[in-house]
Amino acid sequence: MKFITKERIILHLQYYTRFENDFEVPDAISQEGIAEAVLSPRAHVSALLNEMEKEGAVYSRLAHVSRGFRRKNVYFLTDSGRNIAKELSEKIRKWNPGLLEDREALMMALAEKPKSTAQTPQPPALVDREQETEEINEFINSGKGRILCLYGLPGIGKTQLMLNIAALHNGLYICLPMPLHASYEFYVALAEALARKGRTKLKKHLTRNNFGIEAVFLAIEECAGLVICVDNAQYLNTVSDERLNLFWEKTKILLAGREKINVYNEQDVMRGIVKEMHITGLGEHAARELLARELKIEEPGFQEIYGRAKGHPLLMLLISKGGTNTDWQYLFSEVFGALGESQKIALKMLALIHENLDVSAFIGIEQLSALLNKGLIYAVENTYKIHEVLRDFVLATMNPEEKKRIGFQVAQAIRKNLSMHAQKERIRILIDTGNTDTAKKEMMENYLTFLMHGELSFVEQAVHRILEEERIPEFQCVLAEIQLRYGNWERALDILEMDTRGLAKYWQMERDYIIVRANNLGTMFEKSLEICTRAYKEYRHPKFLLVKGRAYAGLNMNKKAIDTFLDALSKGAEQGIALAEIGNILIDEHEYGNAIEYFEKAMVYIEDGSIRNKIGINLAIAHAKSGNLSLACNNLEKIMKISRENGELINYGFAAVNLADIMLERGNYPDAERLAQDALHVGQKLNLGLLIAPSLINLGKAQKGLGKIEEGERNIALGEERYREIAQSGHGKFGNKNADE
Repeated sequence: MKFITKERIILHLQYYTRFENDFEVPDAISQEGIAEAVLSPRAHVSALLNEMEKEGAVYSRLAHVSRGFRRKNVYFLTDSGRNIAKELSEKIRKWNPGLLEDREALMMALAEKPKSTAQTPQPPALVDREQETEEINEFINSGKGRILCLYGLPGIGKTQLMLNIAALHNGLYICLPMPLHASYEFYVALAEALARKGRTKLKKHLTRNNFGIEAVFLAIEECAGLVICVDNAQYLNTVSDERLNLFWEKTKILLAGREKINVYNEQDVMRGIVKEMHITGLGEHAARELLARELKIEEPGFQEIYGRAKGHPLLMLLISKGGTNTDWQYLFSEVFGALGESQKIALKMLALIHENLDVSAFIGIEQLSALLNKGLIYAVENTYKIHEVLRDFVLATMNPEEKKRIGFQVAQAIRKNLSMHAQKERIRILIDTGNTDTAKKEMMENYLTFLMHGELSFVEQAVHRILEEERIPEFQCVLAEIQLRYGNWERALDILEMDTRGLAKYWQMERDYIIVRANNLGTMFEKSLEICTRAYKEYRHPKFLLVKGRAYAGLNMNKKAIDTFLDALSKGAEQGIALAEIGNILIDEHEYGNAIEYFEKAMVYIEDGSIRNKIGINLAIAHAKSGNLSLACNNLEKIMKISRENGELINYGFAAVNLADIMLERGNYPDAERLAQDALHVGQKLNLGLLIAPSLINLGKAQKGLGKIEEGERNIALGEERYREIAQSGHGKFGNKNADE
């Protein structure tokens, strides 16, 4: 239905007649407010208002406008204008929106929509809600009623009922998440729900500034042919206005809430336009069966559960039940099916019981399987606790085949949760239940993602457990990568000396890449250059140019190193690594400002947390050398904390030794001594000369500052001797910075 601009102005102004005698009035009846409401330029509206004033439909006066600094012209309807408004309103009431599209064509179009825009998987059918479902279907199909209001206690099954009705009638399900402050917020929720159905006109049109009568008409047209199901509708009680009233009059709508919703009056109920339905109980059959038994608290721990759960009436009823194993199995297999919203509650209750009792004593694996088949896992919010409970359920069965089947089912259910914790639990469950082939495939595809997030220990443990079942040479490379990230370069090389025959070409390349980086870390730069030259010729991958440049830098051949890094960039190498390597050389050249710029650019391209920490250490060195000690100190402390949590000893050690440098410069000898000792311990554990030497020297300087002269001089001498050993071996230069990547 379309109206000319004058008519839209009259329809807009009819909502503001009560402000005629007020000192302060809303901005919506000023020229700017009216122009926004009717979606028309202000100059055009101004001209129309002048015409309408001459015609006697409106009159104007000066008034203070809300949140304004001066008085403005505001507009009200005259008696003649009110009569026009009534005629237009009657015209709207007689308007039948009808279907905008052919029903069959609409269904085909919706079916072709990608699944990402579809509603979430529909829950299983309700148990013991047949009577209510039948009443609602009769109301919808009769064509007499317009609004149906469901109300009842939280968790009583309203949401479940609404979802099923929406699915049955190709309806639109809207859940209002919180109390609304204006009717506009309802229309926003409505636009989002329509967009999931493939109807996007309202969403594209709707903004707070153009929320006029046209938006309401568009909403009504978009909802043509749909049953609108609004959950948490009690939130509408505070925002009901004319814009919502018009929508209620022109749509078939179901409202569900904890209390009656006041968008209608008693006369509407009497005339059959509105039907009220009070939802009670768990469903008649299930409630009778449950309440017929004696309420006993016999099992140990039930009293505590009862006390903790009594905030929710349904949980209180279920948990206070107590009783035998058979009772509990009945509870899970029958009663949970009668809980509507309680798909979430069911598994939360499992977690609650699990904290107090041995779940395997009274819940069989068949009950778990039944829950999974009903799709309950997908509704779980309390992810951490639920995964632990499910894992215990799976491991409770002694039948290997059943354990393997259920374990795979649980792992598939968890797959939808993308959190790192959930994905780790998924791998663990697959391994624990004998689904080794699936676990192997998952680890092969995702181990780099886990490493990027600092999950070194988890990957190492999972790979070792998979290797217990069979020899997998690719996983030897993964273990070597982990050791290299720990900083244990010798251990990485030892692992790769084991039997790695049968590697595909990609994994052969990864093996050589790990060997080169390990040699660089161990300051064996000449050997590294030799391997890099061969590997680049064989694989033509630019990452070998990056590590070759690192070897040149280690041999003090800075110009050659920079040329190699630039060559790597031109051949498509990782920009972040190349920029960081150039930054390392700029530190050696004492160009600290330029080094900072390169490191900051590098950070933009790097996602891997371990490599970001390595670059962060060198960035902190550059900041410290340029005089910004506070920033350097803060960054190094953060890196030490993260590295300690992730088990990355090498990053922790280099951060500690450089932080000790800053403490020495500030004259804080106690902290310098502690940090140098930490770094020395890491260096000795990893046999890293480049870390041991500066740690000994910093430790000696701190001890001398604390008055331990003899001990300090001895450690300084040991550090200088270690430096000479590195230099005499022909490996190249050294310094207080990370030698890897």
